[in-house]
Amino acid sequence: MLVVVGVVTLALVVLALDRGPTAPPSYVGEPGGAAVAPDPAEPPAAPASDPTSGAAAAPATGPLARVQERLRRGLDATSFPPRATVAAQLGSARWADGVRRDGGCLDVPAGSDDECASGPADSPDTALVLGDDAALSYLPAVRDALDDRFRVRQVTLRGCPVWDAPVVTTGGRPNPACDRFRAWSRAEVARVRPDVLVLATSWQAGALLDMAAIGPASPATAIIEGYRAALADLVPAARITIVLGAPPGGADLAACATGAGATPASCTTTRPTTYDDVVATEDDLVTDEGAVFIDTRDWFCVQARCPALAGAVPVYADGLHVSVPWARSLGPTMRAALAGAADRLREREGG
Repeated sequence: MLVVVGVVTLALVVLALDRGPTAPPSYVGEPGGAAVAPDPAEPPAAPASDPTSGAAAAPATGPLARVQERLRRGLDATSFPPRATVAAQLGSARWADGVRRDGGCLDVPAGSDDECASGPADSPDTALVLGDDAALSYLPAVRDALDDRFRVRQVTLRGCPVWDAPVVTTGGRPNPACDRFRAWSRAEVARVRPDVLVLATSWQAGALLDMAAIGPASPATAIIEGYRAALADLVPAARITIVLGAPPGGADLAACATGAGATPASCTTTRPTTYDDVVATEDDLVTDEGAVFIDTRDWFCVQARCPALAGAVPVYADGLHVSVPWARSLGPTMRAALAGAADRLREREGG
């Protein structure tokens, strides 16, 4: 199933994605937290990880090269930065506060009148970010990438994956709020008909699957078929649909850095092979359904080694949610990736 997109319209969206500042951002902490100085001039990047095997590939270029260099510095670090530099960025509660201070909303429940939007209110270009905790983690990067030109609207609910399959809460109870959110969010996408629809779902969201409600289907079948059903509704309603691979997750820096004799290496994790399998499956499925998949593994890891710090910036606030400072630093990388995804879709459509 391919997205039916007018070539002229799609080209205009690509141009909008390509416009805007290209200089690297200043890397600042969350409001109220300690600032982190911009990086000095950086040497050429080493090869990034191969999207399919983890083997060395062509060297990263542009914004991704800067991201990889910061991650390598985290891998090579032998001591932690001063606690005061990072403490204000750690923990789920501080992450939530940081999201709100950055202008985002934690949840946008079904039927909400709060648009939770950023960017020029009179912009003719609209982008909508839809998903669960993964989408919320990426929101600062998407906004940094797009909201100088696009009106960026957030439609997220934590613990509610995009795919259509019954889920429970983290406490194991039925989650009808997720069912309502899915129905409402689909209707909102159909109503808004965004120029760019950005989706993201946590790769471990299958742990929330309501096993009692899926009947005889295997968990994998329930999720894959539910994902296809969701994309069948969403893709035709947007000019471009882009799916971001979920962050792989990592060490909880607040916990691992406090152990006796802890070093940054103690908090480095190896990307799970299960995660790589999920990425490969998601890429194939998303492509089959007419959307474009962005593999984000090199935004968090260097050849499957994933540091807890990128330079002096925590990569995750709590091991799950991307810290707001790191997400904001990914803005130029996000912009380049979104523009590249739009180009790939245009080529697929024969434009």
